Amino acid sequence: MNKRQKIKKDQRTLRLYEKQLRARRQEIGRMVECYAKSGRKNRIAAIGEGVLKLLEDLKEIQAEQERKKKPLLNGTLFWNVNEERVRDTDGIKGFHYKICFAVKSEEAYYTEEQIRKELRETYAKMRAETEEMYGRTTDEEYLEE
Repeated sequence: MNKRQKIKKDQRTLRLYEKQLRARRQEIGRMVECYAKSGRKNRIAAIGEGVLKLLEDLKEIQAEQERKKKPLLNGTLFWNVNEERVRDTDGIKGFHYKICFAVKSEEAYYTEEQIRKELRETYAKMRAETEEMYGRTTDEEYLEE
């Protein structure tokens, strides 16, 4: 690859990176932990209480996002339930649950200023790499298309 090809490749890479930064959306998540003694009814009560708490949080988040005119994106809600067997200090067996959800909003993850800063830093790194490989590079070479 010669210098001109490297510069063209870097320009394409920078444009694609900018597109990715602009497409990323805000991610919102919550987690609740609960403990239950052994037994189906105890486990159902613990898990059910955790899920209800998270559903209430999700409704609050949804209302807040709609007030901001940045609704939650369809198809981005994911739930996770983690179960772990534990023993308390008395030796009684039980379960520790971690229940969480994650959802994406229409709100952008990065501000315009953060995107510009990240692109400037990436451009500087690419330019330094090109200079190391092929010698001095001017801004005009990179800005030509």
